[in-house]
Amino acid sequence: MTTIARNIHLDELGRSRHRREMLVAEFGDPRQPGPEPETLVLRDLDAVDARETVHRALSALAPSQRACVELRFLGGLSIEQTAHTMGRTVGAVKALTHRAMCRLRWAAGAVHA
Repeated sequence: MTTIARNIHLDELGRSRHRREMLVAEFGDPRQPGPEPETLVLRDLDAVDARETVHRALSALAPSQRACVELRFLGGLSIEQTAHTMGRTVGAVKALTHRAMCRLRWAAGAVHA
């Protein structure tokens, strides 16, 4: 079984050496004008403002809530993986995540106290 897989892999490597692939940028419709420079600057400013809001909101969390959110959403871990990493139960991680998300909404100004 492994010999078959190895041979298929080697065959694919041999074929890929002869292929020529070139990455090119996507072209838009030439009849449609691109975004104005002002629009691009405003988009960048919005992104900076969003990053500052997230950073401010994260700093409002308790350390365990922040760690849970960072592992789950920034680290991409599942609830089970987060529970294992934090040394907590799955139920505790679900509760931490829920409380952290409520606190983040409040800190970001999406929910009024």
